[in-house]
Amino acid sequence: MRRVNGPVFVQRLSTDKAYFIAKELLMTERTYHKDLSIVVDYFREFMSSDSAADVTLSRLYECLQPVYDNHCELLDQLEARMSQLDARISDNQSPQVADLLTQHFDKLEVSEDNSHTAYDRAMC
Repeated sequence: MRRVNGPVFVQRLSTDKAYFIAKELLMTERTYHKDLSIVVDYFREFMSSDSAADVTLSRLYECLQPVYDNHCELLDQLEARMSQLDARISDNQSPQVADLLTQHFDKLEVSEDNSHTAYDRAMC
């Protein structure tokens, strides 16, 4: 059903490009989520045996926890949005993820400000 020269072909190319960009964003978010999980969960558990470092590290982990929570939420929503798109792949719809990113960037900005304040307190 594709025409080599015409609007259908151009629309399909732009849809494919948007889809693969959204898919790459999802894969990057999965990787970042896993990295944060290692630091927030596993490294914290490993370091909890050292009581001298525990006080300072617990303050630092308080800074990371809101960032981790926000990225968990973003990842869940991105996966849901992409699975909906995958179910309707034949509709030639572009993935709609800008609203999710805008919403979470606003949240991350607030948590980043709070993290800097908490980090400054932890280092004093």
